[in-house]
Order: sequence, then C-alpha cells, then structure tokens
Amino acid sequence: DRSVRLIRTDNNAANELRLKIYRLGKIIPLSEAVPVLENFGLRVIEEFPFDLAGGKLGWIHDFLLEVSDPALLADWDALKARVEPALTAVLIGADENDGFNALTIACQLGAEAAGWLRAYFRYMRQTGVTYGLMTVVDALRRYPAISRDLVALFETRFGPSAGDRATAQPVCLAAIEAGLADVASIDDDRILRLYSSVMLATLRTNAFVPGRPEALAFKLDSHAVPNLPPPVPYREIWVYSPRVEGIHLRGGPIARGGLRWSDRRDDFRTEVLGLVKAQKVKNTVIVPTGAKGGFFPKQLPAPSNRDAWLAEGTTSYSIFIRALLSLTDNLAPDGTNIAPADVICHDAPDPYLVVAADKGTASF
Repeated sequence: DRSVRLIRTDNNAANELRLKIYRLGKIIPLSEAVPVLENFGLRVIEEFPFDLAGGKLGWIHDFLLEVSDPALLADWDALKARVEPALTAVLIGADENDGFNALTIACQLGAEAAGWLRAYFRYMRQTGVTYGLMTVVDALRRYPAISRDLVALFETRFGPSAGDRATAQPVCLAAIEAGLADVASIDDDRILRLYSSVMLATLRTNAFVPGRPEALAFKLDSHAVPNLPPPVPYREIWVYSPRVEGIHLRGGPIARGGLRWSDRRDDFRTEVLGLVKAQKVKNTVIVPTGAKGGFFPKQLPAPSNRDAWLAEGTTSYSIFIRALLSLTDNLAPDGTNIAPADVICHDAPDPYLVVAADKGTASF
C-alpha cells in the first residue's frame, strides 16, 4: 500500500533530493515517516502532503531531503536502484527500521546486503557483544570500503556464482586486512574483525536460496566464533527476521533437548545456553550431550487478545522451524545424504536436528 520515488531537479542543491511516498489509504503521520528517512541517513527539511480526491484515493507525500555529502548522490541511477526498494520494504514492514538502512547510501550496499550485516549484529549481541547498534553502524559507515569487502567475503563463501572460492576468499581477506591497517579506533577495529571472524565461522546460510527467505539462517561452527561464553556448543543455527529471532544450540553431532518460546528478547541465547548445561547432565545416561533452541516473536499483539497472541507465536515458531530445516540435510530412503538445495555447505553431511517440545511449544 506504499511506494516511493526519488527525484532530483535542477533546482536542488548539490546535497538535496526529493522523495515522493505514494500511499493508498490514510495520510502517513510524520512521526512514522521521518524516523524511517533519518535511519537511511537522510535529513528531512520539509514535507508537503497532497490528498487525492480529498484523501479518498490516497495521498502523495513530497519530502525535501539532504545527505551529509554531495558525493553520495554522484551515481544517481545506482542510488535510486538501491534505495527505492529498500525504503519501500521498510515502509511496508518487510524490513526493519533501524540504522543499518543507512548503509544503502553511506556504503553503497543493497538492502539485502545491509540485512546480512544486521542479522550478524543481532547474533553478536546475543553472544554478549556489548557494542550498541549505532556504534556498529557508525563503524561500518566510517569504512565503507571494508563494509563492501565484508559483503564480498560473504558472497564469496556462499554465493551461487562465486566461482573458485578457494582462490577468491584469500583475496577478500587480504583486502579486509589492508583496509584495517588504516582503522584508527580500537573499537572500530574490533567490530570489523568480529564481522570477518563470524563470517568465516559460518558453515551454511539460506541467504542465497532463490526468492527472498522469510527468515535468514546461519549455521555456525561455534568453536570458531571469538569469545563465546562456555560451554561452547558443537554447532549453532541463528535465525533472524523482522518477525522472529531464534537460536539452536547443539552440544555434539547427536544430542537431545527441545525448543522453547522465550520471553527474553535481548539474551535468549544466554537462557538457552544455561538449559543446554542442564540438559547435558540429564542426558548422561541416555545420549552423549544436550541441545536446546529458543525463539522470540518480535511482533506479538497485546496479551489481552489471547487468540491473536497465540496465533502470532505459533506462526513465529513455524518460521523458526522452516529456517532451521532450510540448512539441514535430508536422508533418502536408502540412507543417502541430500544437501539442501542452493545452499553451499562448508561442513560434513549433517541430517540431524533436535525439534522436541519445550516450554510453550508442546501443543505446536
């Protein structure tokens, strides 16, 4: 119900542009639109709303905007191609409204690539990284070339058309290392190196499966992720979407445990890790080690609407499960391993996934 168009005219200053937002429906409140634009790194100067047939057909919102550096507008066609779909996705709720959207302008990244970096940041926060969102975004914005190199590393490891990965990956890593030589801040250096390390620890992702995945999933070799709190799992799968986030921790190739509906948005990995410890003790007589998973629905309605609240939680659980399965091998009737389609696997065949019920999910 919303679409956007970026415009520049001869009357605009070197750092100015205009944006038109088209809305089928009611007028868009300024308190809703302005934060979206500011998160893209755009400064809002003025806005003129135009009603169509007295608002019965919809509205056109005409914004005058500024960027911090006129050079950001130099390649206008490329900027429009990146920012217009990214803005539309945020305005209709398909993508999150946060500071990572500024990377589409400041670092010349597509919305999809900015989404990969956002998903990795959400995972890092769950592992105990203390840097806030804007601290991380500012580090990426200050070094746009390194940000693009990080995206190139991710594409080299998992993109379907990456070519000779064994040759291309060292080239990407060398470019990142060369860029880091010019990083002055120790915090910026740590953030950028952490991104590189976690990407190298990633074994599988569904990011390149044809069509937009409803949730991104990264399977990680936990022992290759820096500074994880003990006990460090054997493998973990991180799931991210604007609707739900989740984690699946497995203590060994064969493990027993369950999946729970967590109410701890900011540290559910800590909750799940504690349960893995307990599960390992309970399992000593049954199976070698423990496994646990947890998910947090991010768009729950008010608890007073019990049916809608439960429906959203159930849907979030289904998204979480489908994301986990998108990275899990299958088995043919004759025992042959079948890798997930369009997923590059940097690990051995692994058709094992724990999906037993835990708190809140028994009826699912």
